[in-house]
Amino acid sequence: MSAWLMSIVGVVFLGVMIDIITPEGRTNAFIKSIFAVFVVYIIVSPIVSMLNKNYVFTYKEIELQEDYLDSVAKSNITALESEIQRLLVDKGYECFVEIDGNMWGETLNIRQITIFLPNSVLINEDKHINNCKVITQLIRNVLEVDEEIIVYERL
Repeated sequence: MSAWLMSIVGVVFLGVMIDIITPEGRTNAFIKSIFAVFVVYIIVSPIVSMLNKNYVFTYKEIELQEDYLDSVAKSNITALESEIQRLLVDKGYECFVEIDGNMWGETLNIRQITIFLPNSVLINEDKHINNCKVITQLIRNVLEVDEEIIVYERL
C-alpha cells in the first residue's frame, strides 16, 4: 500500500516536471494526454491486482471475555448494595448490606441478601417496631425477591 502511494506521489512530481519542461502548443497537449493515461494506470493497478486474488475468509469463533463480564457483574452488584444501604440509612437504619448473586446483562440472580446489623440498629425514635420486618419490606420494595433469601446477622 505504501509503495502504491509513493508511486502516485512520484507520478504527480513527474507530471509537474513535464508541465514545466514541455513547450506550449499541440505537443504539450499530446504529452499531457499520454501522461493522463499513465496516471490512471498507476491509480487503478492495485485494484485490478486485488480483483485477481482468491480471498478466503475465515471466521474465528466468538469468545466471551468472562473476566470482564464478571468484573462488570460484581460492580453492578456492589452498586446495588450501596443503593440499598443508602436507602436503609435514609430511613434511619444503620446496617451493612451484602448481596450474594450474579448479574449477566439485565438479568439479576440473587441467591442471598445478608443484612449486617450493629448492636444499635435504629437511629431514630421508633424503638418498639420489628426492625427486620421493616427492613425486609424496604428491600422488597426495591428488589422483587422472596423474604427467605434476606438473612440478618448481628455484628
